[in-house]
Amino acid sequence: GEPLDARGLAAADEATLGAAAETGTVFGRVEPSVKARLVAALRARGHVVAMIGDGVNDIIGLRSANLGLAMAGGSPAARAAADVVLLRDEFGVVPRAISAGQRIVEGMRLVACLLFTRTIYALLLVLGASLADLDFPVTPRTNSFQALLTVGIPSLVLAAWAPSVPARTRLVRSALHFAVPAGLAIAAIGLPVYAAWLPSAGGVDRKSTRLNSRHVALSRLPSSA
Repeated sequence: GEPLDARGLAAADEATLGAAAETGTVFGRVEPSVKARLVAALRARGHVVAMIGDGVNDIIGLRSANLGLAMAGGSPAARAAADVVLLRDEFGVVPRAISAGQRIVEGMRLVACLLFTRTIYALLLVLGASLADLDFPVTPRTNSFQALLTVGIPSLVLAAWAPSVPARTRLVRSALHFAVPAGLAIAAIGLPVYAAWLPSAGGVDRKSTRLNSRHVALSRLPSSA
């Protein structure tokens, strides 16, 4: 783009400065106060702003940005004000750092989708079984087995597989957007299947009662037996 001389922006109003910040690409002769105003104008227009600086005159802009990066060879004040310090003064690590951060956030979102989905369908199964006067559908053993298959192992796979994509602005809302329909669908299929299977299995409570009675009878046997 066309480079802009920022000396004329010092006296500009916020609307003019904001328009210049969005349309301009390269700014020269930028005063410290104008740097902070450019960052604030971009943030006010919904942009996520990062700033790299190395001097004392960059502190206000570094603090105003969403992400402040300082050069390791810069002033101690700039390093203290920044969120990230480039230890070797290399700009090339920034894209790799952004990519790694995007992978971490996307992995968190995918794992949250799994956790929310399991919570929703388990809650609906318990409530549905209670309203239908069925035996309690979850035992500690089955719950542990389900957690391992539906959350434990898939979470490890998703965290390692998560792609580097732009982070969602609202992580919880994005996860719920997937989890609510998925949880409702699983509960809508699982509850009828459980209700149809339960009579043929003899009921969960009776089987548990037989096991508990056998355990009590064995515990009452004399030690010599």
